[in-house]
Amino acid sequence: MSISYFTSLLYIQFLAQSFQRWSLIVSGVLLVLAAVIIGLLIARHKRLSTAIFTGFCGLIAGVFLQESLKTLTIICFSLGLVKPKESELLSTSFFGSYLTVRGVSLFIGSFPNEIRLFNDLLVNRKTVYSSLFFLYLISIVLLSMATVML
Repeated sequence: MSISYFTSLLYIQFLAQSFQRWSLIVSGVLLVLAAVIIGLLIARHKRLSTAIFTGFCGLIAGVFLQESLKTLTIICFSLGLVKPKESELLSTSFFGSYLTVRGVSLFIGSFPNEIRLFNDLLVNRKTVYSSLFFLYLISIVLLSMATVML
């Protein structure tokens, strides 16, 4: 829920120049209410929340692998419904590893912008990665494997 609130604040901040003030307040309140309602629904349905989170991790992996986003997201979502305990373990280790490596990459550099990667996928344009990015991917995989084994 805090991620949704933080995202809605960023959304409001970046759109502040192009909208009137009252529309920003209304959209902010609606985003916070939607985040609370969705958070409550997901808290009541553990299997569904695991499937949604696993599908989100599949979306992230699809962006970096430049594969079909829909296919990988649906496969991961289905896996989350069928095997919730295993997919929860795998998806949380992957997401935590991604966030750790992404945080380190802010200091080192050469990590591509995720929004640009996603937009390139939408228009079927292949992105050329630096060699350091592949080191990041290998680090994400190795860190994920290490956290699953622990």
